[in-house]
Amino acid sequence: MYKKFIFILVVALFTIPLQAQNNTTRFFFSYGYEAVTVADSAIGFTAAKITPPNVPYRAAMVSVKIECAASTPCDSRFTMDGTTVTTLVGTLLSDGDSFVIYGYENILAFRAIRTGADSASYRVNFYR
Repeated sequence: MYKKFIFILVVALFTIPLQAQNNTTRFFFSYGYEAVTVADSAIGFTAAKITPPNVPYRAAMVSVKIECAASTPCDSRFTMDGTTVTTLVGTLLSDGDSFVIYGYENILAFRAIRTGADSASYRVNFYR
């Protein structure tokens, strides 16, 4: 009986299709940088940085760091789903915050606006 059980178990294990694990590791390569001043009207990233002309790649990821002038608050908000960003709508960010955006469509749809009197400077690195 024990041998029969082992045989059935072995046959079952070898007849079940195996699936490879999804690879969650991906390497990104930096290809561009820009400083974006986030003022009192919504702004996104420069189109030529997102989709550089005459090259076979486009942005797959961006990393952003928010900086303010010394001793000035420069809160800002952003959206990346097509929602119109305003001083009250969007994800709130402050001096020193950083974030990453994955996906070409999200990067294209990104818009930011300041919430107060002082503009923020977004330091943006582009990756393919």
